[in-house]
Amino acid sequence: MDERTERLGYIPQKELVYNKLLHYTDFLDEESQTYLASIKTNLGKSILHQNLSDISFWTSQLAVYIRLYGRKFSKEDHINFIKVLFELLVAPGIELSFVNKVAIMLNTLLKKVELISRDDLILPWRPLYELYDRTFFSPYESLGMLLIPCNLESHLKALIRACRPYFSLESTQEILDEFRPFMCPFDSEMAKAMNYFELFLCTTLPPSEHHRGFKLWFDEFMEIWQNWHSVPTWENMKTDQDTQLIDDELEFSSEVLRLSQRAILWLFSRVAKDNIGYINWDPYIPTIFTRLLRSFNLPGRSNQVQVYRYGSSFHTTAIVNLIASMLGGGSSCQIYIGRLFKTLESFFHPSNLGRWLPKLQKFLQKLPLAVIKRLHR
Repeated sequence: MDERTERLGYIPQKELVYNKLLHYTDFLDEESQTYLASIKTNLGKSILHQNLSDISFWTSQLAVYIRLYGRKFSKEDHINFIKVLFELLVAPGIELSFVNKVAIMLNTLLKKVELISRDDLILPWRPLYELYDRTFFSPYESLGMLLIPCNLESHLKALIRACRPYFSLESTQEILDEFRPFMCPFDSEMAKAMNYFELFLCTTLPPSEHHRGFKLWFDEFMEIWQNWHSVPTWENMKTDQDTQLIDDELEFSSEVLRLSQRAILWLFSRVAKDNIGYINWDPYIPTIFTRLLRSFNLPGRSNQVQVYRYGSSFHTTAIVNLIASMLGGGSSCQIYIGRLFKTLESFFHPSNLGRWLPKLQKFLQKLPLAVIKRLHR
């Protein structure tokens, strides 16, 4: 232990490296220590007195401290800050504006995954689910009885993603047991269930615990995805003579299918990215590339009726991350990439201008970027 660590009384988690270049760097340790002690003392008093305005103020001061000094506190303090703010976040009856502020602060504290391991911190998933569900699926919002702050949903989703690595080993089975009953393709609850699976399922468990992670659901979800069909060709077909009316029930089913497919594709993309080399994708690669090709809505022969396949569209970032993660290890993915670009080559010609071109350009731009990110991860 060096002299500075003895003086501070702890090993800082992650300081701002540029502070040491300031001309008054010799005074920063004393200044930061005083500031941090003030935050911890007053935040504790505010919680004991249940004073929400004071809690909000000192939470803001903690955010200011992190901006000024980085995460210049001990691991014990870091974990305690997370636990205290997490309990404040999920407490019943808390104003949503306060929830929004605490979610932002917690996301900041949890952002650096390398600073805190699963052995140091376990967070429950169910309180986050209950908070999200009662906020964004409340019957009172449509009546004007619940005011949801701007960006609260994006902040809560970001927080859930930051908390995922710290869910317990049993959380995967618990999440599956909770949402499996809603998996009916003819009900809007299907899209909701798939959205929750994508949001809450942890995919970063160590290899020794894979049997308690993605192996519990991967084969089942992949079978569901393979059995989903694209929108029927007659459903959204348009001709020069007339435009056929789309039946309301079919349109509803198509929307549920589209939302569910989008969620499950993001889940596959994430599990592939977090577990490179541990999943055999070869049986599914032909289906993935076939659906990717169809999602570009490319025309066939001249004067052929073009089919609008809204239900089969892929999110570009999700699919390129999936493809980049499937490469290597004797996989046939590289062969299919070559075949795909041979098929698409003529559509990149300037004379072949169409509504498919932005999709192709985005795909061509993001695929090499995803491969580079994998190489430098």
